[in-house]
Amino acid sequence: MCLIAFANDVDDHVLVIAANRDEDYRRATLAAHFWTDAATVFGGRDGVAGGTWLGISTRGRVAAVTNVRRLGASRGRVSRGALCRNFLAGQDAARPYSIAVSRDRAEYGVFNLLVHDGRTLCYVNHVIDEPVTVAAGVHAISNAALNDPWPKVLRAKRALRDALEHPRADLVDALFTMLGSREPADDHLLPDTGYGLDVERELAPVFITSQEFGTRSSTVLLWHRDGRVTFEERSFGPNGTPIGVVRQEFQASIP
Repeated sequence: MCLIAFANDVDDHVLVIAANRDEDYRRATLAAHFWTDAATVFGGRDGVAGGTWLGISTRGRVAAVTNVRRLGASRGRVSRGALCRNFLAGQDAARPYSIAVSRDRAEYGVFNLLVHDGRTLCYVNHVIDEPVTVAAGVHAISNAALNDPWPKVLRAKRALRDALEHPRADLVDALFTMLGSREPADDHLLPDTGYGLDVERELAPVFITSQEFGTRSSTVLLWHRDGRVTFEERSFGPNGTPIGVVRQEFQASIP
């Protein structure tokens, strides 16, 4: 997943997430569902390593991960998706889990991880020694550190904040509109991750399209203070062709 815009502890929401997963179209993937081997977990599933990029448990646990774009970065011994899977199916609270991840972070290559246990939202990545407890408010991550001002990060934060503060339509639809933006960024605003200007241009939009790599799914997750959860995932094939929608509503416990 290459973009996660989220609002932590805002208004009547425990958490709001609007996220795009960018991946090779050839990588085997299962659409969002309740898992057979962890029945409380709902989310998509990586068909190769068995992890996930974004999921929520009815026990009141949320996890999401992104890659970090850096030329020559190590892939790690363990898939990043295991970071989400292990939290969603596990028992540890967000902070002790994040501390353990930080200790073992070299096993996973380069990553950004968010975990929420219903009380606390923690952020950890492949370089920081101490997990961050995320403050209430609107934040975003792409393929750099939390809130690094990449164009798509700034655009997503503005859109999420506006959708929450000035609701003009259904919140889910408003967030999918943001997630579907293919607007390019000016060259002088692009990051330099070592891959060259042409690659940075291709990956700059919120929604990425090409024949081989792009936005595989867009997801909106609303977790209300009364425990109600709305989870909608829209999936795409090469060149952004829509291929499916999953929408599920259920209750997640609030500790």
